[in-house]
Amino acid sequence: MALEKEDLTTISRYVRDTVLRLPPRDIKAVGIGRVTGTPEADTPPAADSSDRLATTAFVAAQGFATTSYVNSRGPKITTSSFAGGPPSSPSDGDMWIATGVTDGIGNGTRWHFQYDASWSVDAYKWKFVGGPPVALSISTYSAWNVNAWTPFNGIAWASPRKGVFLCSGSWSGYSPGAGSFLGGVLVSLNGGGYTGPTITANTTTPGGYYFDLSLAETAITCPNGAGLDTIDMGYFASSAPTFLYNAVTRIIPQRVA
Repeated sequence: MALEKEDLTTISRYVRDTVLRLPPRDIKAVGIGRVTGTPEADTPPAADSSDRLATTAFVAAQGFATTSYVNSRGPKITTSSFAGGPPSSPSDGDMWIATGVTDGIGNGTRWHFQYDASWSVDAYKWKFVGGPPVALSISTYSAWNVNAWTPFNGIAWASPRKGVFLCSGSWSGYSPGAGSFLGGVLVSLNGGGYTGPTITANTTTPGGYYFDLSLAETAITCPNGAGLDTIDMGYFASSAPTFLYNAVTRIIPQRVA
């Protein structure tokens, strides 16, 4: 049987009004009229209780489980400076967008973290989930120290926060004399002297040869934060002078507090 024009109009208006009264997709609640089955007016006034969202007490009184669709929430997202730290009293899964990461160029880098309440290995429960690395570089450098680990000048990074950071690096060089050259990650904790290297790459060259080194990613723990722990790339040369260029340090967090 074909529907009359008036019937189609009524159906269209009913569908329209029903959709308009549905709560937003991110709000898991229901209209009281839909819980009780009470018909709702097409355009109820603001004070009409039939179209207000159901409260926890009302839904519970109807015999429904309130945890299914009332008072549920997704992860909370907080944006604040990396040096200032994450939000206090986080819940599992909460997100933190850390701004103002010093990256050697400016303070425009942002890092994205998620809180893992179940993590018990250490106190660094904010896990890194995204963002570019800090990349510190120098174009030319002359290594004059011989047979001693020496940090590069100009590419050190002081961590504002406690945590574990993944570091890698690469550089090229030229040694006029025969000898060996090593590169590694050096760490200064709590403002003390550099220790290390934590991990090294090395090469041996006859005189007058160019060389390239790359350092695999390694984890460095900075237990003090507040700029007291410094990560740097260092070198060890058995002959002088050794000329270095295109040295780059890359640092990303693994987890922080």
